[in-house]
Amino acid sequence: MWQKLEEWYAIKEAVGLSCFLGPQGAVYNLCRVRRDKDAVDILDRRTVSSKDDLMRCLRDWRELPIAVQMQGRGILLKEMPATEAVGNEQILPVFPNYREDEYVFSYHGGLQNGWLALARTELLERILTDLRREHMEVVRVFLGPFVADNVLDQLNGYSGHYAFDGHQITRDMEQKKWRSYSYLPAEKARFAVKVGGMDIAENYVIAYAAAFSVLMHRYVADVHVPYEPVDERLDEFRQKIRFKVNGLILLGGLFVLLLLNTVLFTYYKGKYEAIDYQAKENLSDVNETGRLVATVGGNDSLLVALGWNGGLRKSWLLNQLALSLAGKEGVDWHDVQISPVAARRFGEKAETDSRYRIQVSGSCRTLNDLESWVRTLNHLNWIKQVEISRFVDQNKPNSTRKDFVVSMEYTYDF
Repeated sequence: MWQKLEEWYAIKEAVGLSCFLGPQGAVYNLCRVRRDKDAVDILDRRTVSSKDDLMRCLRDWRELPIAVQMQGRGILLKEMPATEAVGNEQILPVFPNYREDEYVFSYHGGLQNGWLALARTELLERILTDLRREHMEVVRVFLGPFVADNVLDQLNGYSGHYAFDGHQITRDMEQKKWRSYSYLPAEKARFAVKVGGMDIAENYVIAYAAAFSVLMHRYVADVHVPYEPVDERLDEFRQKIRFKVNGLILLGGLFVLLLLNTVLFTYYKGKYEAIDYQAKENLSDVNETGRLVATVGGNDSLLVALGWNGGLRKSWLLNQLALSLAGKEGVDWHDVQISPVAARRFGEKAETDSRYRIQVSGSCRTLNDLESWVRTLNHLNWIKQVEISRFVDQNKPNSTRKDFVVSMEYTYDF
């Protein structure tokens, strides 16, 4: 996982700029390379001879890190005994005019000898200033041919001898250290130069090596010039890449979380809607049950008011009552109520149970006529109880008849 992250944080593309300072002017060789997993591909190569053309080319690659290599006029190259550390004690015997504040140097140790490259700071600063003015991102500076050591294993050398663009390098095959070095501008490679199996013009080898050293800075020897204005640029550039990658990872994580949240929201929303629909159905069923209960209760109240008797038809009751009047000439009916509704008194809440009751209102000539009919009713097996509830004189002028009310209770269990 961490190795994968390191690959994401790695520099993927870089530009190598080789500056050859000759007596007729400077020649600039440019090589743009890209790293794809374990392969490094050459994307573009250009050669220009003026600063204006150089800046015009570099404007297209302004966002890429640039490695600058300098050689030629103004770059002093000295051979000296091999040493582990290089300081004033080692440099002054070779170059007595050396001053730390005026010169920069680069050292490459060989098998028995070493090589020291020096340049005036103002010469280096002149080139860097032109690049900074165009907002170019210079992350490494190299002096002399030493940066080529990082790509010698990729070149098609013969018995440890490598020749390209005037550089003659002999290297020990076992220890991978230089035995000798010389620069002969007129000497060109006798055979086609190949790097990693690809043909490459020999004047681009140093520019390729500079760009390659930036891409693979964690895996190759660090031979750059220690120059304070540039030293921290590579780390700053890597931090920018890290910031961008972290930002993309964060955005990707947020997108995944948003997508997951959307999926979960959609899923649980569907669940909620299903539960809500089921709850509404249940509530509807409860409400419907409540309405049915209320309807049944209302119907029961109506049945109570109507005096539903459980099976005897009112027509049969009326017919039996009418038959009981046979031979009773003096008794007349005015009104018959089966399960009569009693008038509710003020303050009463409960209804009087009038089921199985019959109330007959009418008139008769004498009490004997009424009692005769009541006795007939008492003999009927479906009559449970009968009584005269009211017997008064009729409230009519010159009338001799009596008004009565007979209440009876019946049963269908007979």
